[in-house]
Amino acid sequence: MISEKHSGCEEKPVSVEVEASSLLREIVAPQQPGESVKALIGRAARRTGIEFGRVKRLWYSEAKAILASEMDAIRSAAARKACEASSDLRSQHQDVARRIAELEKLVLDLGAKLDRSLPHVASGQHDAPGARAVREVQAPRM
Repeated sequence: MISEKHSGCEEKPVSVEVEASSLLREIVAPQQPGESVKALIGRAARRTGIEFGRVKRLWYSEAKAILASEMDAIRSAAARKACEASSDLRSQHQDVARRIAELEKLVLDLGAKLDRSLPHVASGQHDAPGARAVREVQAPRM
């Protein structure tokens, strides 16, 4: 059987058996160090609601046929995993953006403290260390 599933930019059709096997592996990724394939198949069975022995045959592409309900369950579990991953990435992005904002504020505060505590060079040829730090933080990013 040939599915309309395409991977990446390639336009090659993928067999349903290969798609099922590949999706089952994606559903349980990443594999923990020392985790057995049996444990992975068990986790895939729980996440898809398909019997362990059947998932094992699908995992190894040994199934003679794949029911539409099985492919629906596998695709649904893969979609849930993708949504969870997307949510995790958004959360991590927000956390990094918050940390960057905190660090920029610290640099600005430090620059202001340095400007107040260190005498400026009267000749104007040299900036106070704090003023340079503030300019670098405020410079537009490219």
